Amino acid sequence: MKNNKLTLAAATLMIAFLFLSCSGDSSSDSSSAQGIVYVDNSNTSGVEDGSYEHPYSAIQKAIDSASGDNTVVYVRKGSKPYSVEEGYLIHLDGTRNLALWGSGYNEGFPGIPATGYPVLQSSTLAKERPIYMEDVENISIIGLDFRGGEQNVVYAGGAKKLTIKHCIISGADPAPVWNRTSGILIYSFGDGDKSSDITITDNTLYNNYTGGINVSVFGNSRYGFESTAENVLIAGNTFYQTQESEYAMQLPIICEIWCGLMENITIENNNIYNFGEGSAWTPAGIFFLQRMTENPLSKNIVIRNNNISNSVSDSDGIWVEVLSGKMESLVISGNSTNTGKGITLIAPGAGGEPGSGGGVIDGAVVTGNTITDSLHPGLAGLLLVAQEDGSLSASVSRNIIKDGLGYGVWLDRDNDATLSVDLGGGPLQSEGYNSIYNNQLGEIGIEDQNVGPQTAKYNWWGQAGDPGSLIEGDIDYTPWLTEDPN
Repeated sequence: MKNNKLTLAAATLMIAFLFLSCSGDSSSDSSSAQGIVYVDNSNTSGVEDGSYEHPYSAIQKAIDSASGDNTVVYVRKGSKPYSVEEGYLIHLDGTRNLALWGSGYNEGFPGIPATGYPVLQSSTLAKERPIYMEDVENISIIGLDFRGGEQNVVYAGGAKKLTIKHCIISGADPAPVWNRTSGILIYSFGDGDKSSDITITDNTLYNNYTGGINVSVFGNSRYGFESTAENVLIAGNTFYQTQESEYAMQLPIICEIWCGLMENITIENNNIYNFGEGSAWTPAGIFFLQRMTENPLSKNIVIRNNNISNSVSDSDGIWVEVLSGKMESLVISGNSTNTGKGITLIAPGAGGEPGSGGGVIDGAVVTGNTITDSLHPGLAGLLLVAQEDGSLSASVSRNIIKDGLGYGVWLDRDNDATLSVDLGGGPLQSEGYNSIYNNQLGEIGIEDQNVGPQTAKYNWWGQAGDPGSLIEGDIDYTPWLTEDPN
């Protein structure tokens, strides 16, 4: 995260330098000469040219009037929320090289700053999103407060080099045809559609129906087209649901593949809490779903250093499910959960249903996580499951799993499924050193004997003596550690 901040800071300084060095007249009072167009809806003078002294009163008008390769449209807080009666407040279609910068965050801003977050409100009649982006490139959204919108608050379809940072995003409403909406939707839909180089950092997202951030790939194998999402960073954001929320935010971060590819997705250093209350579904702080289609594939998925807490008793901190296709190079590390269940990896398979093929999670790495006080009374802090014709292999090391109401670890495998779990000293080269103790039902539980032999050597089970009474199934746990390594 430190490197990301340094990179962003360096990029901001470079942009500022370019704006200033390209100015036609550095002594001019007109800020438009520096590539900055100002917006302030408190300007009722009738004189609007985008200068500091005479800002535009409408954001879209400022965008439409902007010119140049690197334009900043700077939005002051103004005297009231920015809104329209119908349609999108901001519509960017094919737009390139634009920074939409609000006065809620001014670090690195190369012009004359103001104070306070500008509120961008959805339309009151059609409930359209405050901002709709399609096929945009090199767009930055900074320091704005987006509120409301049916389906989503911020929509970006087929975006490339998109940055959303230091914004506040709330109030996504349910839509008549969608059962999952979100504060931010990054969407790839159609033949060859691609979302790439997406950076979503340091935002606050709250009270959004279903989810906070949704990255979705929606191809259609029936018609032979696939979509892609690649090089996505979701980092340093805060997600929560207030008691006053009209709807449940049960899935703060969602990644969903229908037909296509997700590659190089990093979800890190996010703070997720108070979510899922009143949900009709099982909530999960981070939810990754690879659906039942012919060609879904995900590679290089990293979920690390997230803090997930305070949810309902059946919730999950992190849930990764692969119904079909393959997931390669999944790393879940350094996360902290205090939820119903901590981390679940599941390859449920499809039992030969059309368009399936048995989902595969291949060589997942689960390391350095802290899973405490799991509230589900019958399951576990860490669940590793392969059902129907699914396949799951996972290396599990240096985790702390303690003080849960159920088991520490839960293993489940059907007859036609494949499950290979290495908690230490096994075929996936796990070093072990897990601390699994003080879980009320035991430290390892199994669904039945189909789980088969698994390895769990070199771990601490909360006692120096033989931990066999705490471990169900055919688990090779010898030798064990006689003191806590963590």
